[in-house]
Amino acid sequence: YDYAVVIMKGSFKITPNQPRLVLADEPATIFQGDEHYGDPVETSVRYESDTSLLKRGTDIVVHGHAYAPRNHAVLAQDVSLQVGGLKKTCRVFGDRHWEKSLTEWGYSQPVQFDRLPLLYENAYGGIAAAGPGDQPPAASPGNPLGKGYIGPKAKPTEGLPLPNLEDPRYVIQKWQDRPPLTGFGYISRGWQPRITLAGTYDGQWQKKRHPLLPMDFDDRYFNGAHPDLITPKPLAGGEHVTLTHLSESGVLEFDLPVWHDPVTVFM
Repeated sequence: YDYAVVIMKGSFKITPNQPRLVLADEPATIFQGDEHYGDPVETSVRYESDTSLLKRGTDIVVHGHAYAPRNHAVLAQDVSLQVGGLKKTCRVFGDRHWEKSLTEWGYSQPVQFDRLPLLYENAYGGIAAAGPGDQPPAASPGNPLGKGYIGPKAKPTEGLPLPNLEDPRYVIQKWQDRPPLTGFGYISRGWQPRITLAGTYDGQWQKKRHPLLPMDFDDRYFNGAHPDLITPKPLAGGEHVTLTHLSESGVLEFDLPVWHDPVTVFM
């Protein structure tokens, strides 16, 4: 099959206390492949490829930091994003670690912060310490780059970092807790739960279907944002956006632009 996919992309300037966005002077970059924050093996995805067969909804992603109110350092701070009727909140903690008191495990007092990067490297996940004998280290299937992951048959170790980003609905209370991934960035194509949507690439696919996508491929795989930040249908423009503690101004509000340009495709 042949596909013609039209990509239109724009950058807009956000001005505090101004609801209207202004088209930026510099054109937006169209990414032909995923761009990471650094080494693709060691860092999360910053910008996902703009080339895709389709997206049933809009990916909503925030790059940047969580900010303490009025730049006063805090131990923890809730940050939130709302676009139209969709809202997501993360609880952001300063650096913490597991520590043992007698026979009980607890976590240390968070270190104060005034801003903290919103990266999946700071969310729950990571690679657990190697198991006994020849057991290899276990990696979190949802985020092998994060903090705080403890293998299925392991216990915490003194000084093991806890995640900085947590979902307020699933805050870690004890070391046995395994909270779902939370954050505002793109989820890597090989992480759970996204990878489960990619379909089955087995011998039958190789013989009867290759190079087409497998029959059990789910096109929701094309959306790369956190599942909480994928809209049921594409945004139309005009939706109100509220960012809380995601900028130095505390609360930042604006309306998404309503932007129409005619496109003609000649086959």
